[in-house]
Amino acid sequence: MLEVYGAGFVHIERLTLQNAVRGLRFQTAGAEAELKRALQLRPGYGAALRALGNACYVNDRNAEALENYERAREIFFGLGMEVEGARTLSSEVMPLALLGRPDDGLER
Repeated sequence: MLEVYGAGFVHIERLTLQNAVRGLRFQTAGAEAELKRALQLRPGYGAALRALGNACYVNDRNAEALENYERAREIFFGLGMEVEGARTLSSEVMPLALLGRPDDGLER
């Protein structure tokens, strides 16, 4: 059972953290990120931020998507997780293009 109360509080019962996080959708992507941040799961927090960026991108909130991607990228590269950092960089391409800033991707 997974119950979500508002944007920042999640009650998890009879589920592993991993299964609970998988159950979260766009409406709770922010809660997922906060849950992982609160539990000090740095790689998981980076992944949650990237997922939140993806959710923002598909909802045409490209500037917000880029903010989340940047935070995720900093976490991954800071932890030496180059592959995850590169995956996050590739996620930034379309939001940058849609904002009219395709060349910004070359600077990252």
